[in-house]
Amino acid sequence: MGCSLWGEGVSKRYGRVRVLEEASWRFTGKLTLLLAPNGAGKTTLLGISLGLYKPDSGDAGSCVSVGDIGFLVDVNGFPLSARVGSFIEFVASLRGVKCGYECVGDVLNRVWLPRSLADKRLAQLSSGQLRLVLIAQALVGSPSVIVLDEPFANLDPANRLKISILINKLSEKMYVVVASHLVSYLHADEAYTIVGGRVERIPVPSPRNARVMNLESGEVLEVSPSDALNLVDKGFVVLD
Repeated sequence: MGCSLWGEGVSKRYGRVRVLEEASWRFTGKLTLLLAPNGAGKTTLLGISLGLYKPDSGDAGSCVSVGDIGFLVDVNGFPLSARVGSFIEFVASLRGVKCGYECVGDVLNRVWLPRSLADKRLAQLSSGQLRLVLIAQALVGSPSVIVLDEPFANLDPANRLKISILINKLSEKMYVVVASHLVSYLHADEAYTIVGGRVERIPVPSPRNARVMNLESGEVLEVSPSDALNLVDKGFVVLD
């Protein structure tokens, strides 16, 4: 395959606002980061690559078929009265992937959510739980490419750590594209930004250790993300 998403000479405006201007990209890293200020065009670039938005000019796409790409979607347009399990099954069906009871439970467990959550309605979830559900549905069917737009939004430090570890593991077997500012624990292969409507390659941020605190003693340690995750189960909390 050799890449995840690509674009050639893509332009997109919203009224008088230029978002992309003859931009080209080809993401070839197993884990690609898209870092840019809010409003720079990250979501537009991803949406055009996935066929969710139509460019004014140029062409873009993914390097795999629609059924072989999972992506974090927004709940806008979906009834919040829908149950979590039904929501995951429905979104998977849009990609041509079947996901029944066992599948729903499995993908929920992968993002550290209990199977029992499948029977709850989206409206009953916290903002953090909802974000994890959106990540979970992107994993259905083990796609070759996963695109995550702001996967860490509304997550507490512990869950940001967990999802970072998950993303690193996913990138060992598939292509992952992440658009976010919270990339401290990610081991990326390449990184890009958007400047003046153009996509530019930038240096890859170096991953760092996690800071955790013992709630009983107040001791603060700086350890690897995997060690931090183990300490969370022993009474430590992740600080950032």
